[in-house]
Amino acid sequence: DRRILLGGDATACSLWPGLKAVGDAAGIATDQGSVFGCGVASGEITTTRNEAITPHSSRCPDLVNSDEGEALARARPTVVLWMSIWEKSDLVVDGHTVVAGTPQGEKEIMARMDAALARLTAGGARVVMITEDAPAPNPAQGTQTTSLKADEDGSARPNALLHRFQPRHPGNDAPVTLTNHPLLQSPNKI
Repeated sequence: DRRILLGGDATACSLWPGLKAVGDAAGIATDQGSVFGCGVASGEITTTRNEAITPHSSRCPDLVNSDEGEALARARPTVVLWMSIWEKSDLVVDGHTVVAGTPQGEKEIMARMDAALARLTAGGARVVMITEDAPAPNPAQGTQTTSLKADEDGSARPNALLHRFQPRHPGNDAPVTLTNHPLLQSPNKI
C-alpha cells in the first residue's frame, strides 16, 4: 500500500498534476500539501543579496503548518517528496535577519529542517528530497529589480544544502535529481 505526499513550494505545485496522473495510472494514492511561495522548512525569509524572494513570507509558517498537517492526516503517506528551494534563503528569526551560509544561518536552517523532517516522518513515511535546476528569469513575476547574478549564484545553494542535510539522517533517502531518479520515472519502484 503506497501513498505519496508531495510537499514544497510552487515548483512542487507545478509537479503535482503530473504526479497525480502517473499515480492514478499506477494505482498509487497521491496527495499534495505544497504551499505556493513557501518552503517546507524555511519559515519567514528575506534577502541580503538582492535575490528574488517570495513576498509576504511572514505568512509561510502558519500556511505550511496548516496545509502540511491537513495533508499528512488526509494522505497518511508512506513516502513524502520534499521539493523546495526557499531553505536557501536568509531567514528572519525573532525579527532579525540571519544570513544563509553563515554558521548561525546553517545552524538555524538545519534545526528548521530537522523539525520539518520529524513532522513529515512522524507517521512512518520515508522522505525523498528532490534537487532542482536553477529557475529561468521571469520578468512577469516583477523580479526585474533584483539581481540576476545573485539569483544565478544562489541557485546552487538549495541543492548543496540538501546534500549537507541528508547525511545527518542516514535512514532517509539521499537527495535525488528530478531528471534521473528512477523513483520519479517509475512509481512502481516506490
